[in-house]
Amino acid sequence: MTKEKINEYAVRISQSSRGELVAISCEIAAEYMQDAKTALKENNKEMFSFYIKKSMDFTDDLSSSLDMKYPVASQLLSLYMYVKRILIHANAAYTDEN
Repeated sequence: MTKEKINEYAVRISQSSRGELVAISCEIAAEYMQDAKTALKENNKEMFSFYIKKSMDFTDDLSSSLDMKYPVASQLLSLYMYVKRILIHANAAYTDEN
């Protein structure tokens, strides 16, 4: 992710509500996944792993911020856990395939 993009996210985060923070976190995680895919195509293992780990960090943050008193939270947790398993597999296998 470029410094310009990081600054753009910082501005959005500073002006967002709690719900919007969730959406922005998802966007950032997805952007890091795309960066990992680019690094994979460039055969850059170090950056691939870096971007996968950054994406996992955001996925972990999303998981830990869930309020489990709401029914949708358990469904979101399952989704976040699935995404994390895929990221772990990709990092271990150095591939973007499931």
